[in-house]
Amino acid sequence: MKIIKTNSLNETIFEVENLQQQTLQGIIHQPLIPNGIGLVLIPAGTKFRVGAHNFNVDLARKLVHSGYTILRADTEGLGYSDGEHFKGSTIDSWREVQSGSQVSDTVVLIQAFKEQFQLEKIITGGICGAAMTAQYTSATSSLLDGILSINPTIVDIEPVGQRTKTSVTTTKRDLYNYLQRILSIKALARLFLGKSDFQLLFNTLLSAIKIKL
Repeated sequence: MKIIKTNSLNETIFEVENLQQQTLQGIIHQPLIPNGIGLVLIPAGTKFRVGAHNFNVDLARKLVHSGYTILRADTEGLGYSDGEHFKGSTIDSWREVQSGSQVSDTVVLIQAFKEQFQLEKIITGGICGAAMTAQYTSATSSLLDGILSINPTIVDIEPVGQRTKTSVTTTKRDLYNYLQRILSIKALARLFLGKSDFQLLFNTLLSAIKIKL
């Protein structure tokens, strides 16, 4: 576990190894007068520690003034944490989160965070997928004293390979995401190295053509 450096807002880079010896990274928000309660904000599914629309950052910077010590963390393969996130479509990735795929890393983060800052109580959670992960974690770990569950979502969806029809909305969203990745060096590298999901890319393009026709 490492505490690397602090910025002018008293926010510190935090690192710890998970069970696979991969480095998980996050940001610590330290209050001037701690109240002994720690809050671990975890990823909302495939979103990293900033949160959708900067949600986790804004929430942490408000709560820290009430004495909460806060960790905004990335689990394996997200943000600046080591590892590779679940391979496959966004839909299949959602299914992984719904089955508790981020629980193991969440427990590691909670334990290291609590020990480092000598916290009396720990709460974990966040929005959407993070709320689901918090509920799974509370059912499997005795480390938690509470969960922050904002808009937990369960999506009953078929795996990509079993889908019989792709909606117009889904196709447009997937196509937009692929066009955005054209500007990403990392995404282009994955494409040329053969690590991209070519089947999903082909299906998205085919669906887009059908919509136009």
